[in-house]
Amino acid sequence: MKNTNKYFSVLRGRITGVYEDWNGPDGAKAQIVKFRGSRYKSFPTIEEAQVWLKDNEADGSEKETLSPKQRRQLQFDKKLEGYRKDDTAIVYCSSGAKHGRHGWGVEIDHPKRNGSYSGGFRMSTPHRMALFAVLRGLEKADGFNRTVIVTDNEFIVKALREGWPSKWRDSNWRKYDRSSPKNVDLWKRILPLYEKIKPVIVLIPTTVMVPGNKRAKLLAAEACKSKNLRNDQGYKPSNNKYQQKSKWKNSNHPLTSAPKYSYSF
Repeated sequence: MKNTNKYFSVLRGRITGVYEDWNGPDGAKAQIVKFRGSRYKSFPTIEEAQVWLKDNEADGSEKETLSPKQRRQLQFDKKLEGYRKDDTAIVYCSSGAKHGRHGWGVEIDHPKRNGSYSGGFRMSTPHRMALFAVLRGLEKADGFNRTVIVTDNEFIVKALREGWPSKWRDSNWRKYDRSSPKNVDLWKRILPLYEKIKPVIVLIPTTVMVPGNKRAKLLAAEACKSKNLRNDQGYKPSNNKYQQKSKWKNSNHPLTSAPKYSYSF
């Protein structure tokens, strides 16, 4: 059935273009029904439909060719561009581990003062390396007018945004359940720098790889390969759950101890 009152512009569908009919095998509806990601719009005149299609054609074709990962990459690139100003330092912090060796890497992106820093330890944890990276990044960023810290560690980002370290400090470095926070030695060094510099904390998804973050990851990976790694003095091994289970098994509790048999003849 021909619709003389409207014209349909199909930007994304089986066959794109301007249609005078909505129904029928050659109508606009047949081009968009059950077509994933279809996009169309109706107009009172054919001129308006053609202008809209022409203006959005390039943008539509670009988005159609991008994968979900590429779209997230593009969105994060635009987000970082919003932070870039004359004297803004973007500090990429990353960590890595390989065969019991742990490393951290920091890449500073600044118009005048770029820098690359890395280090590692033999006995540590990936989370401590992420904290070391943020600590070194804050130390090297001291002096910039504005600093943006970029890390893929979600716990660090949430802790700093919600002010957990300052609450721990006010409670004599105790959590709400009166237990001591993990890696408190690093948090005690990070908090004064964070309060002094007041950086913007940005969480980068693990699937997104921008040049600065890629270089920071490479620095951390190279640090893991060093032969002169020393032990992390602040690292405290946690109780192994299998050892704890074995300890319970050897206890005298009637539910966890092995049954004892006595024989009398």
